[in-house]
Amino acid sequence: MASALRLALPQLPPCHNQHASQLDPVHLTDAPRLLAALRPRAAAAAAARAAGPAAAAAAPPAPPHSQVHVVAGEEGGPPEAYVLVEESNHAGPRFGIIARGPRAAARRGSARALQELAALRLEQLRFFGLPEAAVEAADDLLPRSGYVRRYHNPCWQYVLPQPLAAAAVERWRDEARRLGERGYRLSELQPSDAETVDARWPYRSAWSLPFIQTRIIGRLATACARDAAGRPVAWAVEYEDGSFGMLHTEEDHRRRGLGRLVLVALVQRLVARGALARAPLFAYVVDSNEPSRRLLRALGFQETAVFSWQGWERDDGAAAAAAAAAAGNTS
Repeated sequence: MASALRLALPQLPPCHNQHASQLDPVHLTDAPRLLAALRPRAAAAAAARAAGPAAAAAAPPAPPHSQVHVVAGEEGGPPEAYVLVEESNHAGPRFGIIARGPRAAARRGSARALQELAALRLEQLRFFGLPEAAVEAADDLLPRSGYVRRYHNPCWQYVLPQPLAAAAVERWRDEARRLGERGYRLSELQPSDAETVDARWPYRSAWSLPFIQTRIIGRLATACARDAAGRPVAWAVEYEDGSFGMLHTEEDHRRRGLGRLVLVALVQRLVARGALARAPLFAYVVDSNEPSRRLLRALGFQETAVFSWQGWERDDGAAAAAAAAAAGNTS
């Protein structure tokens, strides 16, 4: 069944590729089965939150657990959508939605998926890599289901299907030599750098430091430029889904080419590890981050589409208002 579902899946955004590689297909409408799958991880996440970030950092990292749930089509037709469930150590599950067909069909499939997720009455619904049709469906349906949106981050997807051009690599080598003469050197991030990286990350939270300590540094590819004193002044990292990000240059070291230096270094390391043999390299950049978008375009990355990260919470007041509005519409 898994292989058949893998063949049936539509073209996936790269951030969903890892989830399609090992499929555990379950009909989403089978709510007890889905909840049974989510409950152990949700309990572990709650326990980790109760223990606090320090205890979470000391715990060994558990690999993300992923499932694919089928949203059945009407009248025995083909599935209209797939819901990807990713469960991590501390934050609980998050969901991706893949819907079939042109925009109208994709929105309809997304709406069916969201209806079934809302019917589970989870306290939080966190979404990653939502296509625009799914965002439209969420914004329409979830408020009427008693959910309030807490965050919305639209990101441009950038894809590199082949190695960097020889000219870009040669320029990078020249820049590395030039910056080396000014006291900078390339390296990788070390565990002692985790607090600095966390402090600069725009999405910092109580759980971001354990995430950086246990799931990135020492496990995935990183690139770092250090000053003459050995301090990290620019860096970029690989994420568990195969994308890369966290690109940052310290304020006092900007406009010297360090961002480009570490980004190309990271790309070269990923290519050397065989990343392009599995799938294109890819990254997501927040719509408002024009400097990073400009840099990726200059390196030959293709700007493909917008995908969004969203977080929703159940709100008793919103749920009551939604129910009253529904009752008023039917009276």
